Amino acid sequence: RPLEPSQSFLRPLLEQLSLPLTPCGTPVLDDTLAWTDGLYMTGPYADLVLGPFARAIYGGQEAARRIVPQLLKAKQKV
Repeated sequence: RPLEPSQSFLRPLLEQLSLPLTPCGTPVLDDTLAWTDGLYMTGPYADLVLGPFARAIYGGQEAARRIVPQLLKAKQKV
């Protein structure tokens, strides 16, 4: 089980940006795994979106399929 964001290196971001957490203390992510604009979470923090394979190699591949298109869209806007 990952450290809750409020007890990890993510704490300053959580406090500064008032990022939402689920009742169990994990980040509230959208379908693209974004916690907020430009901040994407993978691995154990993406369990609730990706399912039990989020921590495996396939989970990393699925995360990339969801995140990379968002990064390319952001790059086109610049």
